[in-house]
Amino acid sequence: MSGYKKLFFIGLLCHTLVTLAGVPSEITLEGKIYQKVDENVMGNHKYSVYIQNGETQSNWTSRVAVHYFMDEKDPTQFAQTQFSDAAKIEMINGDKKNILQFFDTMNPVGKIGDPITFQQNVWRYQLLNYDKGIMSVEYSQRKMLPNQSSPAATQQIDKGIQDDIKSLPIERYSF
Repeated sequence: MSGYKKLFFIGLLCHTLVTLAGVPSEITLEGKIYQKVDENVMGNHKYSVYIQNGETQSNWTSRVAVHYFMDEKDPTQFAQTQFSDAAKIEMINGDKKNILQFFDTMNPVGKIGDPITFQQNVWRYQLLNYDKGIMSVEYSQRKMLPNQSSPAATQQIDKGIQDDIKSLPIERYSF
């Protein structure tokens, strides 16, 4: 391998290590501490996943993830593209560069008649200064519902959690 290729790969490795080093090891929402359990880079998308003590990545009741989308410039358009126009979107303090998005998902587990996983999600997207991309915080909570039933009434994600997500200093979680 030529000297230029070696230098390029060493630089890429150092850049990756430095960018991942700036992610916090824990996030607190409404007094609950979420510990970082995973981080990954996929092209222009970097993310870290956080869960509570006693839960696992495959068995959790609530979790947090911090995402960085490097090439994105419009939070509303990006949110609509990610999760469709059916999701509710609201601006934070009237700022279209800082938005919340709410949506629910239901996923079957096993065969017909088995329980389903009902998941509620709120994402906060914020355009970073100097057009450096979009940072986002994802909060999800889920529960099992019996017999492939649909929930009669969905309880919204707690207002305290929504407020905590709105007030997180996202730039501190930059990659």
